[in-house]
Amino acid sequence: MSAWSVPSSGRPDVGGDQGCWESGMDNSPMWDSVMERMWLGPEQIPEYRRADTHVVSTEDRPLDAAYDRAGAGVHGARLQQPA
Repeated sequence: MSAWSVPSSGRPDVGGDQGCWESGMDNSPMWDSVMERMWLGPEQIPEYRRADTHVVSTEDRPLDAAYDRAGAGVHGARLQQPA
């Protein structure tokens, strides 16, 4: 994941505007089994606000637990970025 978080410019995206989605890997099924095995404590979940809750119906959007796992993964990758 860290390798995919470096944007096409070749420079780390410290500000968080770009990331693994540039490679098309953001919604790959290869993440599903890994993400489903993640068990997080409340202290491991970064704060975030979902932007899709007023636009997409509950049935058509990921569960909060999926967002929690993704947020924790992105947060962990950002901590590993070179300064």
